[in-house]
Amino acid sequence: MEPQKIIAHIDMNSYFATCEQQDQPEWRGKPLGVCEHLGGIIIAPSVEAKQWGIKTGMPVWEAKKLYPKIILTPTTPARYRFYTARFLKVFEDYTDRIEKYSIDEAFLDLTKACNIRTLQPNGKWELTDPWEEAARIIKEIKVRMKTEVGDWIRCSAGVSYSKLVAKIASDLQKPDGLVIVRPQDKASLYDRLALDDVPGIGRRMKRNLGDLGIKTLADLRDYPKSKLV
Repeated sequence: MEPQKIIAHIDMNSYFATCEQQDQPEWRGKPLGVCEHLGGIIIAPSVEAKQWGIKTGMPVWEAKKLYPKIILTPTTPARYRFYTARFLKVFEDYTDRIEKYSIDEAFLDLTKACNIRTLQPNGKWELTDPWEEAARIIKEIKVRMKTEVGDWIRCSAGVSYSKLVAKIASDLQKPDGLVIVRPQDKASLYDRLALDDVPGIGRRMKRNLGDLGIKTLADLRDYPKSKLV
């Protein structure tokens, strides 16, 4: 029998802002905006800033209207690369099949690590539940992130049978979440997600699909593939 494919997508939460809060403890728990230029736009709001409605790409003046006391700081790319190297080093202890997707996210192929046999009390070797093993590994990674990367840096993780579904899952519970989508759970996603929750479907694609009468993921699933092509 083929081993169950297990793919994890791990995404750092509000990464640039969190790295700044890691380095500057007095900023922790406060609305913070990382800016390319302090009079320009917010390129990375902290978790606390997002709670005030401050978003990536928002002009500083607009962010100040929402929260006048927002802390603003310029980017420090070298520090972000430093923390990225740290978390990738943690990931390497679980698999050699790592795809660094961006500075703050990566895919981990955990198929080999999760399809294992353990010795039972009755003396027999039995295959563990690969999804339970994946959950155990991700929880362990989260603990190690706090001790080996930074105690303020958090990540959200999605685990599934494909990269696409794993990436979708990592967005479903933020910050600091863990969502597992097994093959039998796939049907529930059609009711849970909007079209543009799927990576690759932006505003223009959503509009074009709408013109075809495709309003939901279920509509997309049932639409003839030949017509989409």
